[in-house]
Formats: sequence, structure tokens, C-alpha cells
Amino acid sequence: MMIGITDPLGSEEVDPMASLYPVALERDGAGVPVRARIGVAVVDEYLAYLATIGRPPTTFASYAYDLTIVCRWLKQEWPDREVEATLRELTPALVLRFVEQQRRPRASKPPVALRTVVRTPWTVKTDTLALGAFFRWLTAHHPHVADLRQLDRQAHLEPFVRWVHEEAGPGRARGEAHGSIATRVGTLNRLRQFFRLIALWGWPDAPARPLLVPDDVPPLPEPLPRALDDVEAARMIQSARTNASQVERLIIELLAGCALRTGEARDPKLADLVTFGGGGGQAALQTWLRVPRGKLANDRYVPVGAELQDALDAFLAAEHSSREWEGLPSPPP
Repeated sequence: MMIGITDPLGSEEVDPMASLYPVALERDGAGVPVRARIGVAVVDEYLAYLATIGRPPTTFASYAYDLTIVCRWLKQEWPDREVEATLRELTPALVLRFVEQQRRPRASKPPVALRTVVRTPWTVKTDTLALGAFFRWLTAHHPHVADLRQLDRQAHLEPFVRWVHEEAGPGRARGEAHGSIATRVGTLNRLRQFFRLIALWGWPDAPARPLLVPDDVPPLPEPLPRALDDVEAARMIQSARTNASQVERLIIELLAGCALRTGEARDPKLADLVTFGGGGGQAALQTWLRVPRGKLANDRYVPVGAELQDALDAFLAAEHSSREWEGLPSPPP
């Protein structure tokens, strides 16, 4: 049974392409979607593959809507050509052109509603450190190289990889002989990403061939930390409230009570605490913590509970009663 699905782009915007490639879902006897189609063979084959390998209906239905938008854009750009043929000849440059077009404002989508690609200051800093390490090493060992197109994997990148693994890396300023394995992995990953992006963007001085491969980046020796279950989390918070120092308790209350990422918990300011309510001489109803420009590139406000407020008051009163948080020394990364 084939059931047509309402176009998610809406009907307010007059678009001659809006009726092309409608999404249709095939459902089983219980009404559960089992396959999606849009009427383009190569796309329908891919959607069928997603269903075959067990992807949930929400996944292949969402992909169907997204690929419908791609197909409509391709038809609008090349009206005299079959979309099927264009899809089979996609290039990274064409994909990037589509992404840039989707970020432009439309009548039904003002610029304020567009998601902006934002890198946090910490990301920019680590990218800069990684690229700086490579180019300083290149200047010291191969000063004749003046163009990225001169780079050779065997002559330049393999020696740099050995240097990172064996003797280099940030961290010596903290008295360490070498950078940690995570620092070394991050340096190589960021350098590899740099070469991939400049090739994707079509920079004229991008190297002609890949210079780093996945095997150049060693796996981390330990898996990612395991999340605490409810009992362990409650035990940790209770221990922080009874046995930890004021600053340890404050950090744990920030992380657990406000669901902050570690990078966000490093940078709060007293000015980010705001209260709402309490007009007419009444007490404020609620204190909130403003978390500026997080991972999703937007500001958000999280409520400050009684335990976090107590931890903050105790910390300020006991240790830094007259100092802003931003005046405190930053912990090591």
C-alpha cells in the first residue's frame, strides 16, 4: 500500500518544483512504514537499502525528505537534464554548492532562522595549535617548501608523524616530556581534516593526493568513559556535597545540575546569572544560568537549583568572595 506524504516544505511558498519527487511511504498491515520512495531510481535504491539493513522508519523517511530537496534543487539548476544522471555524477564541489544554497535566506526562512556554522574558541585554538606545530616543524626541517603542492607523503608527512609520536607535542610547558596520546591524536586528526577540507573547497594550492591516512592516527589506548548510571551519579553528587572541597562541589553541581559540557563549565561568569520574576517588590522566582554560544551555536538558559545556589554561595563566601569567576585561573586542559 502506497500512501502519499504531505510535502514538509509547506504550501505558502509558490514554488513550481514543490510538486516534484513527492515522498511516498509503503506501510505494512499494521501501518508501520517499511520503505520510502521519491520516484528517482538511484535514491529509491538507497532508501530500500536503508530499510533492508534495519534502519528505523524515522531514518529512511527523513532521508527521503532530504533527498527530495536535493533532487528538486538539481532539477531547478539543470532543467533539461535527468536528475538520475546528475546524481550519479555528483562531485564534492557540487555538494558544497547545494549546502551553501540551502543556507541562503528565503521568503519563508529569514536569516535569523538559519543555522550558522560556528566554531567555539576552544576548537579554533586547538586547530591553530595543530597547524602551527606542523608548519613550524616544516619550516625547521624543510625550509625550501613554499607551497602546499610541494608536500610529499614520504618526504614530509611520514617524518612529521614520527616526530609527533616520538618526541614532539604541546605539553612540555607543563613539565611533561611529551604531549599526551590524546594531544598527539588530536594534532594528526586536525591536520588530516585540514588537508581534506582544502581539497573539498577546491583551493588551487591543495595537495593533489591524500597525505595522511587513518592508520597514521593511533587509536586511543582506552575506550571512552562509561556514563554513570542513576545510582552512581547520585552517589557522586552526595559525596561532593559532603566530602569534597568547595570548588569541587561547585564544579560537580554545575556539570550535573545544569547539564553543562566540561568546556562550558570552565567559562561561566557571575554576570551570566540572571533572575526572572519578583516584580512589585516580591522575591525573585527563579535564578537562571546563561550558557552563551554552546555547541549548537546558540545561547541557552538553564535553571539554577537550590543545591547549586548553595554551592555557589559557599564557594564565593569561603574562598573568592570578592572575585569574579573569570578572574580565577583556568584549570589545565
